[in-house]
Amino acid sequence: MLMEIIENEIKKIVKSPIVIGLTVLFILFNLFIMSEKFCYREDLKVLNTIVKKVGYKIDEKMIKNFKNYYEENLNEVKKIINKKEGKIYKNVADFYENTKLDISQQYNVQEQQKIKETCILENYYYSIEQNDMDYKKISMKEIAEYQIKSYKIFGEAAKTIRSNYKKFQKRLDNIKINGEHRNLFFKGQLYEMHSFYLKIF
Repeated sequence: MLMEIIENEIKKIVKSPIVIGLTVLFILFNLFIMSEKFCYREDLKVLNTIVKKVGYKIDEKMIKNFKNYYEENLNEVKKIINKKEGKIYKNVADFYENTKLDISQQYNVQEQQKIKETCILENYYYSIEQNDMDYKKISMKEIAEYQIKSYKIFGEAAKTIRSNYKKFQKRLDNIKINGEHRNLFFKGQLYEMHSFYLKIF
């Protein structure tokens, strides 16, 4: 008897227009988010290939292997471009900045794909040095003072901000000492995955 009541109540809930409406709404919302992030698929594919070829931990050996892998791909792209345009560009970024041709018209799908993938590869390669420089420049004290000044915060609230940023600075110092920042990270919008490392807890 009790089981029948529970079963009937569950059926009522499942058939409720509100539950069905919310389920459809959440599915649509998830599909929207997935479609927004679809463009990252190519980047993740390239990053996974890089990690398989040279590893994710950035050290001298990895940088050397990465340089060879990047140059190998760049040389292939240079050959493709030279064949079409009769020009040799310094790198893929230089090609995108200076080419006068409509890439989709002049290059076939495989060639476009190779150029795009090498461009992503190039971004990761050059970001290694930039990443080190960026971490050296970060000062949590300066960020805290900027926030306090920007929002005209004073008293206990300002003390709390300074205290919290002091904790962030300790975590940042640990990251630098342990070399946690010397890993390849997915370069999505605003480095969302990378930002997890700045969490204290």
